[in-house]
Amino acid sequence: MATLPNLKIRALGEAGVWIKGQPVHWRARSSRDLLFYLLSYPEGRHRQEILSTLWQLEPSSQSYRRLRLTLHRLRAVLGGPESVLFDLEREHLRLNPGVLEASDLYAFYTTLGQAQQAPSTELRMVKYRQALGLYSDFMMGEETEWVQEARETHRQFYVQAAVELALELCMDSPGSCDQMVQALIQALQADPYLGEDYHQWLMRCLTHAEGKYAALEHYRRLIHFLREQLGERPMLETRDLAEQIRRGERVLCQPPEQHPHGFNCPLTAGTCKKWSSLV
Repeated sequence: MATLPNLKIRALGEAGVWIKGQPVHWRARSSRDLLFYLLSYPEGRHRQEILSTLWQLEPSSQSYRRLRLTLHRLRAVLGGPESVLFDLEREHLRLNPGVLEASDLYAFYTTLGQAQQAPSTELRMVKYRQALGLYSDFMMGEETEWVQEARETHRQFYVQAAVELALELCMDSPGSCDQMVQALIQALQADPYLGEDYHQWLMRCLTHAEGKYAALEHYRRLIHFLREQLGERPMLETRDLAEQIRRGERVLCQPPEQHPHGFNCPLTAGTCKKWSSLV
């Protein structure tokens, strides 16, 4: 089954499916949920896991009938039995690569994979920027448990990509503090729990890009966040850094020492390659 030019799937942002430019109107919510669930797991999922995750059902003749009916409806929407593949031996369902290619999630992950494998720093930064521009939170506005779990997984790849871009800029263009600031803000807005050392890095870069008052303003927001969300104070190292900035001392716009360029980013652990290898 080749790429489907008439099919468009949007999973990042407000979810939707279009065929020949017309939105799909689902006969049942279950077939829509199955599509977006499988979209988040391109390697496939065991049918028992699908039953449990999507509908909180135990394996039974009745629950398997429900899955077969849902699968039949989804295949009818997507254009035929080959659109969703079933591995009888493993009891796995997975989307046909042509369906995966029709999604913005595929574009996001394959662009990240291209960034990781880019032969030059310049091209790597271009690809990271493209990937960041493609991203919005998965199925925005929908809050079922499986959607939230998938959303957090996809969001972490976005966060890591933003940090990787900042590291690339730091290594290749150490004077580009304004661009590093933008990348770090993207990462920390998506995941403020990323680590206090990344907040320190942003404070340092802000002193160069926008001045000490911008850095101190971020420090004040960090104090509020830690107090309200964790009931904690900033680390002594962060407080000392803020005092240095307040006194007007020069600080270096450098990344955390324990995470030099090329830190253990899950983008290198096979997920992006897995998406690419399936199409």
